Amino acid sequence: MSRKIIAFAFLIFAIFISVFASFKVHNICTTATEKIESIIETSETDIESAKAQTQAFYEYWQKNSNALKLFVGTEDALNVKLSIYEMIFLLEQENIEDFLEESTYCKRNLFRISEAAKPSLIKVF
Repeated sequence: MSRKIIAFAFLIFAIFISVFASFKVHNICTTATEKIESIIETSETDIESAKAQTQAFYEYWQKNSNALKLFVGTEDALNVKLSIYEMIFLLEQENIEDFLEESTYCKRNLFRISEAAKPSLIKVF
């Protein structure tokens, strides 16, 4: 009987960790996407403010990417980080057209990370 209880406890723990990971990844990606959209809006009128927001976004990503790497692949988090570097560079060069393209690419990566972290029974079987 005690083996069944231990197995059930491990199952409940695994489910809890899975739900927590999915929730954490979704929150990080949603917040990051909102920050990018805000930067895009700002870049249309004030490049200096957009640079400051992008730098703040980089700091946010640095702080949260380590937690994200626990639940998703390191390569996906690195792709977002490289996009942020590119966004900063393009804003410094005042190349808004390429900046908008890179920010769209970054948002696409965030969406892919968020979708990959969703729990699914299809992934299990």
